[in-house]
Amino acid sequence: MIDPISWAYSWPYILAGFAGGYLLGALPFGLILTQLAGMGDIRAIGSGNIGATNVLRTGNKKIAAATLILDGAKGGAAVLIAQLYGPDIAIVAAAGAMIGHLFPVWLKFRGGKGVATALGILLARLRDMAAGGGPVSLFVAVGPAGDGRRTGLHVVACRSAA
Repeated sequence: MIDPISWAYSWPYILAGFAGGYLLGALPFGLILTQLAGMGDIRAIGSGNIGATNVLRTGNKKIAAATLILDGAKGGAAVLIAQLYGPDIAIVAAAGAMIGHLFPVWLKFRGGKGVATALGILLARLRDMAAGGGPVSLFVAVGPAGDGRRTGLHVVACRSAA
């Protein structure tokens, strides 16, 4: 926990952690990958979001998987880099990465839902809890009753199991 007496010393690290997390989180990998693959603007398809679920609606499973991995990696990277400066800075960077993914400045503050980014943050920050929540989420998403379209349900299941 940041000592309240040391704000004069801590605020530059807090600001840098948030800004770095925001910049990492605001990388729109869904948009970048679909444009590189020649599929056009992903925001014109399906829900209009830039996340892996909407990329999957294009029918390209490889690009959707890459989007999922990269979106998760940017959340995890923000946390792991910021942990070098302390656990408080890591939490601030995680918040910055989530806000960056949800509201990227260069996409007029219209980003994704933050599912993969949250999972990356969860894996990086709470590895033990993610070990329980990840399999539950996967089971709900693609298990016997799942058809891969219940994004909200498996997010709730993952967060409940964690």
